Amino acid sequence: MPGPTVESLFKPVHLAEHARRLARTQAVEMDPARGRPLRPLVREALGDLASAYRVLAAAGRAGETLTPAADWLLDNYHIVRDQAREAEGSLPRAYYRLLPKLTAGPYQGLPRVYEILESLAEHTDNAVDPEHLRTFVEGYQEVELLTLAELWALPILLRVVLAQRVAALARPLREARADREAAAAWAETV
Repeated sequence: MPGPTVESLFKPVHLAEHARRLARTQAVEMDPARGRPLRPLVREALGDLASAYRVLAAAGRAGETLTPAADWLLDNYHIVRDQAREAEGSLPRAYYRLLPKLTAGPYQGLPRVYEILESLAEHTDNAVDPEHLRTFVEGYQEVELLTLAELWALPILLRVVLAQRVAALARPLREARADREAAAAWAETV
């Protein structure tokens, strides 16, 4: 996933306007029987994180020089993993079913607050702070009110979204390491 450009990052003053636009475009379904489960997304992120951690830890033990991003992942892997696991366990299925689900778009079937948090993370380069979250949610609710269940789920789903975003950033680290190993192996045969 390519990183955001400076032009695509929103200042807090622009976050509210973006949230209002998002609120006007989302279509939701209130039927609790509909929707995609969140657990497979969390499991996939956890798998990607664990795989990247193992590969990078082996590289570090072998004395290879690691990028700052790889060092960060090695230092913070356990925190990200634990937060994702805690979030997964903190959102019972019965409660998850109460959250209004999106009926269209790339997040179809997922809770609308999931897309809200994805959009916020995207436009702040994952630097979500309490002020950003408050500004975004207030702007959104100027157009469309969130349910109490959604407001309660925001911090839980924020952990999931950020863990998924870290996992997405970890994939290229793991792939680059595999490419370097393949190139080194090929160079030895020449």
